[in-house]
Amino acid sequence: MELDELRKTWTALDNRLKENNSLNERVILEMVEKKANKSISKLIFWDGFSIVAFLILIPVIAYFLNLHHGKLLFWDIAMTYLLVNLVIGAIWYYIKVQGLMKLDVNKNISSNVFYVNKYNIQIKREKFIMNYIIGPPIAILFVLTYLEAKASLALWVFLVCALVLASLSTYWGYKRFYQKNIESIRKSLDEIKNLKEE
Repeated sequence: MELDELRKTWTALDNRLKENNSLNERVILEMVEKKANKSISKLIFWDGFSIVAFLILIPVIAYFLNLHHGKLLFWDIAMTYLLVNLVIGAIWYYIKVQGLMKLDVNKNISSNVFYVNKYNIQIKREKFIMNYIIGPPIAILFVLTYLEAKASLALWVFLVCALVLASLSTYWGYKRFYQKNIESIRKSLDEIKNLKEE
């Protein structure tokens, strides 16, 4: 009789332990999914904000290009180059946001990993283009514009500060923001995969 009661108690405790483990796994899974979604939301917000900023800057640059057109050769070239890059940039960020919108941590993990890797490749290409194709020509064109306009010392100080600030914000953006969030998403997807396999 005591043995039967002991077995029943043992079975009840074993079932409770299994239910508790299952509940803990669900709670952990929800926490990991929230963490991944938070990182995805940050990236979508920042890229969406960039699209809006570019769309605001395009008419402003076009206005200043039209306002001072024909006065300084390098000003016209710099503003035109900047305008073209802003239009391309707005399209590029729209493509990136579309890719991020396909991420859904509740669905197939392998497709999520594919979209995260694709986004990471886009970020690496963007970083290369910003550092070697867009950034240096813009800096050179503005320096040539300043030389052509015989700018004052105060404007030169402003230009140097603006270029340093742009370089630091670009570095921070790619190193501290994009890579940090991409790694967070990747880690969360690995954890979700392991939890679902268990």
